[in-house]
Amino acid sequence: MTSITPIKKHRVRLGVRVRFLHDESGAVTIPSLFWIVFLFFILLSTVEMSVMFMKKTLLEQRVALTSRVMQLGLDGKPDEDTLKTSICSNLTFLNDCKNNITVETFSVDQSNWRSTLDGKAVNCQISKDSADPLPPKNVEYGADDQIMIMRVCLRVKPIIPASPFAKALTAAWPWGDQYALVTTTAYVNEPRIGG
Repeated sequence: MTSITPIKKHRVRLGVRVRFLHDESGAVTIPSLFWIVFLFFILLSTVEMSVMFMKKTLLEQRVALTSRVMQLGLDGKPDEDTLKTSICSNLTFLNDCKNNITVETFSVDQSNWRSTLDGKAVNCQISKDSADPLPPKNVEYGADDQIMIMRVCLRVKPIIPASPFAKALTAAWPWGDQYALVTTTAYVNEPRIGG
C-alpha cells in the first residue's frame, strides 16, 4: 500500500505540470509586455521629436525676422549680443536662450561664391564650455547689394532625457546633455540711404 501512494502523487504532479504547460489562459500577457515597452519608447520618442520640431520652427521664424532687420539695416550694425537678443525674444519653450545660442553672419563673394567661413563647421561653443573667455564670433555686415549668410546654433536640453531618441540626439554632440538646433538663412543687403 505504501508503494501505490508515491505513484499517485507522481501522477498528480505530472497532471498538474501537463495542465500548466497546455493551459493557454494568459498566453497573450508576455508578448503584450514586450510590445507595451516598445510602444512606450516610441511614444516618448514621438513626444521628444514633436517638441524638437516645434523649437526648430520657432527658431527659424525668429532667425528669419532678425535677418530681415539686418537686410534692411534697421539696427545699423548690431553686435552679437543684439542679434542674440533679437533672436531669443518671444521664443517660448527655450530656457536660457541667450546663453545657449551662437550667431555668425558673413558675406559671400559673388565672383567666386566663396565666403570667409568656407569649410568651417558651425560654431556652437558657448561660454560655459571653457573657463577662458571665448573669442568674438564672426559678425560681418557686408556692403550694399551683397549676399549675406546668417548661421545660428542653439543648444537645447531634451524634454525627456531618458527616451531613446533624446539619447541618440545628445550622443551626437560633445556636450552630452544637450543637442544643437542649427539654422542657416541667406539675405541680400538692401542699399542704405546715404551709403
